[in-house]
Amino acid sequence: MKTKTITPQVAFEDSQVTFQMEELALDETKMSTSESPIAENTPSTLLLIDPQTPATSVFSQIPATSASVYSPTEDDPLTSEWKPLEKLNSFLESRDIRPDLPFGEKSIKLSTKEIITVPNVIRMIIPESIVKQYLTYSKQCGFTPLSRRRLLRIMTVCSASVRKSLQSLDYISSAGGQAFDDLADVVNRLGDEFMGMTWAREQKERLKSAKRYLKVDFKVHVSKQSSIPDHCRAYALSDPKDKDYQMTCPHDHLETCHRCELLASVLTDIHDALEKISNSNVSRDVIEELAFIEGQAKQNILTWKAHQLRCVNQDEARLEVTNALYESSVLLLQDWAMKFLPRKFRESQSDWFEKRGMSWHITVSTRRAENKDLQMMTFVHVFQTCNPDSCMVLSIMKDVIGKLKSHLPQLKSVFYRQDNTGCYHCGATIRGASFASRCHGVSMKLLDFSDPQGGKGPCDRKAASLKSHMRVHPNQGSIIETSKQMVDAIQSSGGVPGVDVTLCSSLQNQKPSLNVKIAGVSLISNIEYNDGSLRVRKAYGIGPGKCIGLSELNSPQVVQVPDLVKCGGEKMPNAHFIQVKSRPQPRTAVNSQRCSETEEEPEGDTSTVPLFS
Repeated sequence: MKTKTITPQVAFEDSQVTFQMEELALDETKMSTSESPIAENTPSTLLLIDPQTPATSVFSQIPATSASVYSPTEDDPLTSEWKPLEKLNSFLESRDIRPDLPFGEKSIKLSTKEIITVPNVIRMIIPESIVKQYLTYSKQCGFTPLSRRRLLRIMTVCSASVRKSLQSLDYISSAGGQAFDDLADVVNRLGDEFMGMTWAREQKERLKSAKRYLKVDFKVHVSKQSSIPDHCRAYALSDPKDKDYQMTCPHDHLETCHRCELLASVLTDIHDALEKISNSNVSRDVIEELAFIEGQAKQNILTWKAHQLRCVNQDEARLEVTNALYESSVLLLQDWAMKFLPRKFRESQSDWFEKRGMSWHITVSTRRAENKDLQMMTFVHVFQTCNPDSCMVLSIMKDVIGKLKSHLPQLKSVFYRQDNTGCYHCGATIRGASFASRCHGVSMKLLDFSDPQGGKGPCDRKAASLKSHMRVHPNQGSIIETSKQMVDAIQSSGGVPGVDVTLCSSLQNQKPSLNVKIAGVSLISNIEYNDGSLRVRKAYGIGPGKCIGLSELNSPQVVQVPDLVKCGGEKMPNAHFIQVKSRPQPRTAVNSQRCSETEEEPEGDTSTVPLFS
């Protein structure tokens, strides 16, 4: 065999490998032909070579080899793109991009073949608009994003549910979106019969632009202090008739937003066109019909705009409480889940009709551990039949605090955030919440209500995970027709991590005679508990609030909150707090184009990723 001796001169720097081998014998004949077995199996050939062989000699003697084959490259794609992906993920998870879908789960398959399940979510904006917002957001924050094409590919792979239907999400947003469609129909009829199609096309384009603004950019333009009145929360949420609910701004509101003005001007133009048409030959019935549709649509659009403003402001209460949590305090979020309908492995048509759902209540607790990490635990109460009134809510609150006290003996204070329903938002629950916590030596600090239809959060996400977990149980041949079987389904396959489930039948004692009336309780959104008084506000952080003495409520000094009757003993004794992760990201950052060059930047550039947004 003809051989050749190779002596290395210098190290090959690009391959990041230094060799010290003095000589290597290789078959020059076999290396020169591409049909040789060495050429066909280049990776196997490289494994047979001594690791101290000069890289330059290997590349010159073995065909189809390069530095990338012999050693890893400097720019590892996973390493170089990890930080941009983290920023993109934080942006996509912000509350301005997606709300929570209260049902369903999705499976994600990783590159390691591992499959994980996550709650189903929807995106409120199409991928093209999200990418455009993200590129603008990256310029304002001063970091280099991924390319536009790569962002669109990521959006395609990491898909979410398309917002085709607003069922079970937000009827205020649904009514607002439908209002723009109704106005477009009014504009078409006005263009056909009076104003002309050129005018109609212009107005429809303006309506589309205004709708996109309310749907996408308005919430990120809202800030606590702004010289634009429509964007200033302190100015917009102040009550002009009550000084207790007013907040004085340290600036003037002399600037305007051309996109907000666009909405006002297009509504005015349509209204003026309806007034002009009264002098034409159009029948009176048609004019009255169009005027009614226009009035209702305008009201729904303005309600939608106000709803988004209040949602942003009320969410600040949750963010501030989350950031202020310490070892002896807990944030509790409560909501009644949608009734769970019975399920069978084989269900006949007669069984499908006239189903009666089972009530279940979800409480999500969040605490901060000693290492400052956030931890979460969920408490589920299942009922066969129950009346979801204030007395039942107080009993659940008492039971949850008792369980938390057993897990956290150092617990001293609790903060509540509840859904805006009648069983929560009433005088009996507001006054009785302090009695429920006092039974276990825990003080009640704050009670916040989400804006109506604006409280989709951790309770809905946890309900989605539990429903998907229970759906597997009937597929294995079991049935879920009673509350006991529902609890068994939750506990099946080892249960859900961080979930404590309890089967309840009714209240143990007689209901307390707690009939408390608070003036204007439906307008109150935040209640602060002090010694002997309550401080209430219509909007979080707006005004000093109104102080209401407990003696003014005509309620007893001590109320015995009834206990829940638990069936089958305590469930899930091994349930415990699980750690949750949060990423730093800009809070209310301007992730869309500014509607005014002189608009002020929102306060608080950095914060914690909202856990429950």
